[in-house]
Amino acid sequence: MKNVRHIIHLVVVLAIIGVGLLVVRTALVPATFGQYGAYVGASVDAIRSKPVKYVGAEVCKSCHKKEWKKWSRKEHATVACEVCHGPGAEHSVEDTLLRSGDPRPLPVRSKSSGKMAAQAHDLCMSCHAKAPGRSTEFPQIESKAHLAEFKITEGSDDYEKAMQCLTCHTGHDPIK
Repeated sequence: MKNVRHIIHLVVVLAIIGVGLLVVRTALVPATFGQYGAYVGASVDAIRSKPVKYVGAEVCKSCHKKEWKKWSRKEHATVACEVCHGPGAEHSVEDTLLRSGDPRPLPVRSKSSGKMAAQAHDLCMSCHAKAPGRSTEFPQIESKAHLAEFKITEGSDDYEKAMQCLTCHTGHDPIK
């Protein structure tokens, strides 16, 4: 019975720690946490309040029927338009700027900005660079080796242009 006092002290200390943890949890975890599973319910309203940036391929199709038709039947059909071209909501801004003659810079990945071709290599390589973990059935490219197949080397006059990918390939029909 001598040790009972030590056990009581231990239980009291553990109870105080437990209550302290509950108080801290209550203070730190938002009230709407768990409302939709493991999510903060209030975050849905916060997300809804943000401006729309991505519009989806169906919206692109409404104006770009020819490109959409070509893209939808080719290798990149599983890659959304906005992965390569950037958020579709900016596109309407680009169109407005072009028509109005507004001098503001165009969105970075717009075709009209002239930056798409310059960025194509990095953009293409974000998916197609040779990587040990990728399936061998997925097209993987080592840029220098790929260009060497066509007798284009670092010293060649057309090396920089060839490194842009879009010089030889089109994004909507890349095998062509």
